[in-house]
Amino acid sequence: MKLIIGLGNPGTTYQKTRHNIGFHVIDTLVKLHKTPPFSEKSKFNALISETHLNNENVTLVKPLTFMNLSGKSVMKMYNFYSLSPSDIWVVCDDLDLPFETLKIRPHGGPGTHNGLKSISESIGSNDYPRFKLGIESRSDRQKAQGAKQFVLSRFTKDEEERLPSFVKQAAHAITYALENDLNKAMNKYN
Repeated sequence: MKLIIGLGNPGTTYQKTRHNIGFHVIDTLVKLHKTPPFSEKSKFNALISETHLNNENVTLVKPLTFMNLSGKSVMKMYNFYSLSPSDIWVVCDDLDLPFETLKIRPHGGPGTHNGLKSISESIGSNDYPRFKLGIESRSDRQKAQGAKQFVLSRFTKDEEERLPSFVKQAAHAITYALENDLNKAMNKYN
């Protein structure tokens, strides 16, 4: 079984912010694979859609805990399904990567990403794959304002036009990894 977890913040206020790109990828996977509509699972504090891809049970997840507490939701599913860290694939924004850059990593530290920190602390491991989507495009003025304000801002008009293609590329990379293998996906998409 694989949990594909998109990180973001629930609610319409944050829907189109940079920090919610993980949610966008999960929504795209639901459309791409025609999985059942999301249902809210209160025991996991998440929206989920379950399907079967390439002989594997796959659960697409959007935690409802807000970004900085993502680990609370993930830990509930991790324990309930008795998973190993490698069964949890996390999709998130990355401020250290240029916009439209996809980087797949099999494991690693959370860096400055509070959602990844929460997951790592909650499950007691950094050994879970992540699909990191670059959102960095700040001007010098925006860099001076700080990262928090930027990740909670909306994409520019130009970026919004390019965003669907980037999100779709990430969804295809996840699909390719499920159908083949994570290392092959890294070789193809990194």
